[in-house]
Amino acid sequence: MKQRTPQEKKALSYAKDRRNCYGESDKGSPVSIRRNKTCPKRAYRKNVNDILQSAIGAIDLENAEAIDVKAKEIKRRKWKKYPDRQLGKIIKERLEEKIARRKFNNLFQNLVIEVEQETDGRWIAEIDELNGVLVCGETREEAITKVKTLVSRVIAERLVKET
Repeated sequence: MKQRTPQEKKALSYAKDRRNCYGESDKGSPVSIRRNKTCPKRAYRKNVNDILQSAIGAIDLENAEAIDVKAKEIKRRKWKKYPDRQLGKIIKERLEEKIARRKFNNLFQNLVIEVEQETDGRWIAEIDELNGVLVCGETREEAITKVKTLVSRVIAERLVKET
């Protein structure tokens, strides 16, 4: 067997290793998979047995055929586990998310919010670097909060359009 370098081992691990990304606990996965496979089977058997139990006693030929048809009409529910995802793809997506967050934070931190009060008592907050980002509020703090919310949406939209 050929001796592998650490870089080759890592590349091989990223390609072959898989992770459960369905959103459930990895500790409870084996139990829930078993349960999800057995429940539909149990329900199917119960439904068929219920139909067959109704036929106990003297059975004529027509009744037997009707019960047989009913039993065959019952469908089994299927359950299939979502396939686990490649470790390499998961790590790549996380790195892309991290870069996008950094980009967003850098854009957000470098913006200057200008706040001024109108003659009617309203406060207006705006950001000159972003056209159309202008909001009004009853208080200075409310106007700043609203403009930050609007800016985060505008920057998020622009980042989505870039990708």
